[in-house]
Amino acid sequence: MRRKSAAIELSVNMLVMIIISLVVLGLGIAFLYQLLGEATIGQQDLDQRLQEELERLLIDEGQRVAMPLFTADVQRGERHIFGLGILNIGGAGKSFVVKIELDSVFDAQKKEITLENKDTLADMWLLYPQDIISLQEGGHKIESILVNVPKTAVPGQYIFKARVFALENLDESGEPEQYGTTQTFVVNVS
Repeated sequence: MRRKSAAIELSVNMLVMIIISLVVLGLGIAFLYQLLGEATIGQQDLDQRLQEELERLLIDEGQRVAMPLFTADVQRGERHIFGLGILNIGGAGKSFVVKIELDSVFDAQKKEITLENKDTLADMWLLYPQDIISLQEGGHKIESILVNVPKTAVPGQYIFKARVFALENLDESGEPEQYGTTQTFVVNVS
């Protein structure tokens, strides 16, 4: 009788462990999908109007780097997506990288605000491709820039500067040369 009881207890314990393991696995997979969903900003996130405007600026006007619709009003705790287009007109190689930094912050009275974390704010708020972008000569690519404004953000006007660098073209100091013009975009936080 004691052996049957021990065998049943062992079976029940094993069944409980399997159920707990499956629940933890399921929660882990759900958490992973949530992270990947936020991290992968697909081209489908850009609306059709923005896609068409970027294509027009890149292809029709021949701009090397373009960013239409560069101002957005974003509430604290909300997000906005900007589009940045790159056209490889040749002579710059095939490898590019995007760098974005916070240039300045102004309050409602247009007075500049000094933030302690200004240098790291772009890294905290922005999600964009920071790896190497391969682009054949004559080709173009549209990249998404997700601005995720935290609920604790100071209300004001945040001005960011986006630059594209051609990795195969180096200046005298050995640094990659800037490709195209600097693109400025503004996030009005309220």
